[in-house]
Amino acid sequence: MTSLEVAVILALVLVVAIAVGGYIYTAFATARQPSGVLVVQEAKVYEDGSFELKVVPQVVGRVEVLSVEIAGIQKPLTKVVTGPDTIKGKIDVELTPGQVVSGRVILGNGAVALFTATVQPK
Repeated sequence: MTSLEVAVILALVLVVAIAVGGYIYTAFATARQPSGVLVVQEAKVYEDGSFELKVVPQVVGRVEVLSVEIAGIQKPLTKVVTGPDTIKGKIDVELTPGQVVSGRVILGNGAVALFTATVQPK
């Protein structure tokens, strides 16, 4: 083998090693970030503005919740959901029992989980 052949083989091995290293780094860096999709399984909204949302993360299994918006009123909160969980809170709004309101859960990765709920008496 000439020195040129050795240099070419060494260059190919180096390129493959860098590609594999980059893939592994990207895979682990992505796994550490809270991302994914959240599914709202049940939404309860009460006339005094309190709410309970039963949620389950999908895909990655770890989702960061930034805020909940109901009837156009946003409630900031920070919570990392790693499994089936309940998000509770209260917004400053007067609602009427029987009224149907729409809402959304805003996630840290920019995704939004939509839901509708019928307002219940407290």
